Amino acid sequence: MLAPIAAVTTSAVRLTTANAVSTTIHRTGATCAGTLELTKTVTTKVQIGHTRKYRERTTVVNLGQTRYAVSAGESRGFSVHLNATG
Repeated sequence: MLAPIAAVTTSAVRLTTANAVSTTIHRTGATCAGTLELTKTVTTKVQIGHTRKYRERTTVVNLGQTRYAVSAGESRGFSVHLNATG
């Protein structure tokens, strides 16, 4: 017998205070737990040596994280506190 297919979806992220955002996690399938991270992708142009050529460098910046646990078929709200970068 195969394990049930698990799916996790989140709602839009809303700024609740000056240093926290909230979101809701919707869970179908089995119980799940993990870490919810709020990230931002930053793309910058970097010059190659002394030429006039550039390449793009992409970095992922972690703005905050929190741990979560949601039972099967439940929806639960979580708050992510922003770090100094966020």
